[in-house]
Amino acid sequence: MRVPLIAPTTGSATAELNTGAVRSVTLSADNLATTEEVDILLDGKAITDDTGTVKKLTASIPAIVIEGGNVYSVLKDATAGSCGVYFSVPPGVGAH
Repeated sequence: MRVPLIAPTTGSATAELNTGAVRSVTLSADNLATTEEVDILLDGKAITDDTGTVKKLTASIPAIVIEGGNVYSVLKDATAGSCGVYFSVPPGVGAH
């Protein structure tokens, strides 16, 4: 089930996502255009993949899986169209 984290808006917005005891969470955004992004921070720093590439939501990458057990800051840019940010726990993903 997709749960709203940031309600659809054209303004910039910030939310905290506590992933609690789950192993992973899917974070997604709808209606992002070209250069618009949603940044995901852990302890004030952008999260990265194994190669050091920053993980963020964009028009071409509207969903990513992030590690559970952390508290993330999610920062949505101002957007041309109304854009929301959502999270879900993938089916079959349980607690640590």
